[in-house]
Amino acid sequence: MTEITRQKIYEKLQQLDEYLANLQQLKKEIKSQKEFVEDFHFYGLAKKWGT
Repeated sequence: MTEITRQKIYEKLQQLDEYLANLQQLKKEIKSQKEFVEDFHFYGLAKKWGT
């Protein structure tokens, strides 16, 4: 594996860690699944972080 490939993988893993941290914070802020789906602010942010 080349150094560039390793670096790309490492960067993707860092992004995944960020996404998971953001989703954990979001999980603390919502009270129910219904509230999550009904509030486009929460739902939209979760979709954005997950892509």
